[in-house]
Amino acid sequence: MKKRWCIAVLAMCMTMAVTGCSGGSEQKDSKTESSAEAGTSKSGSKIIDVDPAKYVKLGDYKGMELTKEVQDVTEEQIQATIDSDLKTNAKTLGEGETAQSGDIVNIDYVGKVDGKEFDGGSTDGQGTDLELGSGSYVEGFEDQLVGAKAGETRDVNVTFPEDYGSEELASKDAVFTVTVNSIKRPAELTDEWVAENTDVKTVDEYRKSIVEDLEKSAEESSQINLGNTAWNNLVSGSEIKKYPEDLLKEETDLVKSQMEEQCRAYGIELSDFLEQMGMNEDDYNTQCEETAKSNLQMIMVAQAVINQEGLSLDDEKSDQIREEMAANYGYESVDDAMKQAGEERFNQNVGIEVVKQFLVDNAKIDTGEATPAADDEAPEDAQE
Repeated sequence: MKKRWCIAVLAMCMTMAVTGCSGGSEQKDSKTESSAEAGTSKSGSKIIDVDPAKYVKLGDYKGMELTKEVQDVTEEQIQATIDSDLKTNAKTLGEGETAQSGDIVNIDYVGKVDGKEFDGGSTDGQGTDLELGSGSYVEGFEDQLVGAKAGETRDVNVTFPEDYGSEELASKDAVFTVTVNSIKRPAELTDEWVAENTDVKTVDEYRKSIVEDLEKSAEESSQINLGNTAWNNLVSGSEIKKYPEDLLKEETDLVKSQMEEQCRAYGIELSDFLEQMGMNEDDYNTQCEETAKSNLQMIMVAQAVINQEGLSLDDEKSDQIREEMAANYGYESVDDAMKQAGEERFNQNVGIEVVKQFLVDNAKIDTGEATPAADDEAPEDAQE
C-alpha cells in the first residue's frame, strides 16, 4: 500500500512544473543572452538569463475579463472546523474504558485471506489512527472495534466489496487481527471547553470567529483563483517560438535529477518506478523534456512581461510575496525556502507571482455573486 502511494506521488512530481517536488537540487548557471527587443530587464528583475523576445510572442494580457467568485461559507464547513478542533483536543481514555463510535483508535493490524497475509494488509507495527464510524475502512471493520479496550487484540472479519480496487481481494473474505493501542475521545463543545481552548469565551462567539475565518479564507481563495486564471490565460495565449537549447538541456537534466532524488527519498529504484508507470527509458526522457519545456515556457513568459512592463522584484510587494510564499509552503523564513528550492528557482516563482498580481491589477473584474463551495481546477502554476 505504501509503495503504491509513493509511486502515485512520484508520478505527480514528474509532471509538476517548475519547483514541484523539488528536493533542493541547484540549477546550473545559465548563459546570458542580451537584446533590447522586448525591453532590457533592470537590476533585480531578472529570473532567467535569456532575452525572452527571441523565444516568446506574448498574447494580449492587459484588460483581461475575469470573474471574481467568492464561495459561500456553508454549515458543513463550520461543523467540519469544529469537529477538527474537538478531535485535536481529544482526551486519551483510561484503562478499562471501551471505544465507541466517534472515538479515535490507534491500531495495528495484520490481514489474511485464506490464512495468508496479503500485500498492503498490515500496519507493520507502525500504528494508524482510525475514527470509528467514519466509514474509512471496509464495511464492518469499524463496527467490530466498538466496545474494544486499549491493549485488547481481536479478530475482525470482513468481506471485500466486488468493486474493490485490488482484483486479488475483490469479493474475498478476510480476517484482520487488530490490536488497539490507544483510544481517544473528542472533546464536547461547551462554553467551558471554548474558554479553555480558544481566544473567546462562549460557543456562540466561537462559531462567529470560525465564520469570520472561513469568510476571510474564501476571499483569499477568490483572489488566488483570479491570479491563476489570469496566469493560465497569459500562458495559453502566448506562443513559444523556440526553446534555448542550452537551458532546455539544463532544465531537463534538473528534472531528471529531482526525480532521482525523490525516488531515493521514497526508497524506490528509478527502474522500478518506470516499470510501474509502464514507461521505457525513451518515454522517460521525453516526459522529462516536456516538463522542462513547460517550466521554461512559464519562466520566459513571466520574464517577457516583467521586461515589457518594467516590473521589479526588489520592491516591497515582491518582498511580501516572498514572505507569503515561504509561509504557505511551511518554511520558517524566506532563507529556508530558498535553501530548499534554490535561490534562482525560488525567485522565478516570485517573478511569476509578481506577474499574476500585475495581470489582476490590470484586468476587468466582474465581482459576480457568492457561489456554493466547489472543487477548484488545479492551476497551471509554479509549485514547491
